[in-house]
Parts: sequence; structure tokens; C-alpha cells
Amino acid sequence: MPVILEQPRGADALVDQFRDQIEAAQQITTEAAEAVAAVNADPDLSDEGKAKRIAQINRDALKKLGETADTLDKHGGIVREQMIEPLPYVEAYQTGDYATPTIDVQLVQAFKGLDNNARMQAIAAMQSGGDQRMCDAILRMPAILTGLSHTVLANLREAAVNRAHPEEVQRRRSLEQAASAARIMIGRTVDKVARDGRLSRQEQRETLGEAAKHFPHLY
Repeated sequence: MPVILEQPRGADALVDQFRDQIEAAQQITTEAAEAVAAVNADPDLSDEGKAKRIAQINRDALKKLGETADTLDKHGGIVREQMIEPLPYVEAYQTGDYATPTIDVQLVQAFKGLDNNARMQAIAAMQSGGDQRMCDAILRMPAILTGLSHTVLANLREAAVNRAHPEEVQRRRSLEQAASAARIMIGRTVDKVARDGRLSRQEQRETLGEAAKHFPHLY
């Protein structure tokens, strides 16, 4: 089953590099299948000769997939470095601004003074983008002063990030989806080549060499 990326080619160069690895893996298995078909159609080869050639074809394909996995891993590392910086979810206090922190404290105290039902309604409103000023105050305050759980605060931060940086959030999601799709495709092709070549896990590890580390299921 082919792996399809939502984002079209050309929309993001980093996504396209993941797509390149997906297409490379597909091409390797296609070429291997064509080579196997040619061997099976050769009337001059004995069954034993065909088996040997087919095994070698699949070993060669596995080596190529190992190189593709190495390339994917390197590209994935570059992408992770670019995405490691967290996106700001609230505007920080400005030097010399004494009013905003004071107001924030008062807003948080007012929030904590709400009854449970009103507090839950306020949280729901903040998650959906309402009462932005209260949300900003809560997110700027130390967590222990808000009276909210880490889970609720994490949800508020995530919602705030999505509102403040919609394009970057979508870009990061696309990159994560592309990276996952590439890993899945290469994993599938390794499994297919191994099955077609009747290669044991040990033979797969030996053929892949150092690249075997990218496939934990082989250990």
C-alpha cells in the first residue's frame, strides 16, 4: 500500500526530501521485483540458479534500502534540530512594565476565586480562544500559583501556540507526518524484500550492516 503525503511537492523543501526517500524506497522494490520477474522468465536458468540470483537481487535491494534509511536518518536529524526550539505561547513581560504583572496576579486570583463550574467554563473558553487576557495571565504565572493541573496548563499552552503560530504549527505537523510516512515506507519495503528473499533476521542485519540500527524489529 503506497504512503501518500497530504502536502504537494514543492510546498516545502524539507517535506520534499522525506518524499524523496519514500519514492526511493518504492523505486528500489519496483526494480527488484522487475529483476526477479526477469530471472523467473529466463528459460536457461535452473531452479537452483534462479533461487541464487533472486536471493542476491533481494540482498542488493536490502543494501540500497539501508543507504536510503541512513539518508532519511540524517535528514530527520536536521529537521529535528530546526524544530527543537519551542514556539512562544504568550508574550513575555517587557522591561519596565510593572502594570502587566500586577494585573496578571489580580486576574489569576479572580480566576481561583471562581466556583468549580465557572472555572471549568472559563478554562473551556480560554482553550477555544476566548478571554485571551485571562489566558495570558495564567500562562505567564508560575504553574503552582494558578491552581491548575499540568495537563490543563499544557492544553492551554498548546491552544495558545496554535492560535499564535498557525502556519508554523501546520508546517511542523506536515514535517512530522512526512518523517513518519518515510519511516513506515522504508520499514515496509525492508520487510517485503526480506520476505521475497526469504532472509532471516540475522541475514537482514548482516546485509544491512550499520544501517540495521534503523530497524529495531530486527533485534
